[in-house]
Amino acid sequence: MIPTTVRKLHIELTNRCNAGCPLCGRTSSRPSGVTEFIENSGWIDLQLETLKKIPWKTIERVNFCGNYGDPAIHPKMLDIVEYIENFDTTTNVVTNGSLRNTEWWTKLAKIQTNKKSHVRFSIDGLRDTNHLYRRNTNFDTIIDNAQTFIDNGGIAEWVFIAFEHNEHQIDEARELAKNMGFKKFHLRRNNRIGQGRTPPVKKVQQKMFDKFGGTPSYVPQKNELKKWTESTYQSSGCGIKCKSQETEELYISCDGDVLPCCWWGNSQFASKYDPNHVGHKDKHVQILKSMKIDLRKYSWDKIINEYEKQKDYVELLWSNDPKNDIPKCFAQCGTQKNIDARIKEEL
Repeated sequence: MIPTTVRKLHIELTNRCNAGCPLCGRTSSRPSGVTEFIENSGWIDLQLETLKKIPWKTIERVNFCGNYGDPAIHPKMLDIVEYIENFDTTTNVVTNGSLRNTEWWTKLAKIQTNKKSHVRFSIDGLRDTNHLYRRNTNFDTIIDNAQTFIDNGGIAEWVFIAFEHNEHQIDEARELAKNMGFKKFHLRRNNRIGQGRTPPVKKVQQKMFDKFGGTPSYVPQKNELKKWTESTYQSSGCGIKCKSQETEELYISCDGDVLPCCWWGNSQFASKYDPNHVGHKDKHVQILKSMKIDLRKYSWDKIINEYEKQKDYVELLWSNDPKNDIPKCFAQCGTQKNIDARIKEEL
């Protein structure tokens, strides 16, 4: 459930984002363009004072990414990165790159002093295709920001999600990344469009995806997720291999909740701000309801102790049977198939 020692953190600094990616959990066909739980929650930015409660001397790396927000939109992100870098902690930032100006990106390059710190730019195509999925972003702005960051000593990586509408540009994008000075080019396939490895696509998201570019290569049929979970259980022998425990990492949501992973954080956040959200039915959300996990209110040690109290119960569910398990855990950590869909390339 949680690692014995915590050496890494995955932190969502904000639930705000400038983009409107069709298959993102925050995107909706509502007039506002966002889901009901995002509307209800309002804009939430995790504060530096809250983050100071973390024992940073024991943390080796922090990954600024999230389920619903882009870290670059946080008004104090530079201050947060600078504070954490003082502990010789590696900071990794994941962003669509279309935010801020060259002055801001110059400063980020200068304050990321750890030799392993870097920024991952999520760029899914070139000028004529990137915006088809990364809606509301500007390719030229992204390239200017990335080049500024690189020219000022920043370490940049390019993450390219392959869709039907941009697959023909993979080689060209890889070459552009190399010429600009990106250190790595990450090619990812099917982690959003799936091939039997993702839950059924919501009808509204399917409609938006059709409109703004490409179609899923596979959409699971009714009840197939349940069958998939059961087959995962059977193929894994018993229980699961928790990636949070394996990597010694915890996730912190923008509203301060400390969680085992971003997968738990996904429906936990949504159900908190939408009384009708399906996430209320999730086993792990039901477990969390009685726990004190808000870092804004409680100490780090108090939260860790809360998880220690629940650890035996959760691990019993892992090794029980698929009818009483935690589906989220089996879906994400009961198989290694999804790892095979990711390809990392050195430039």
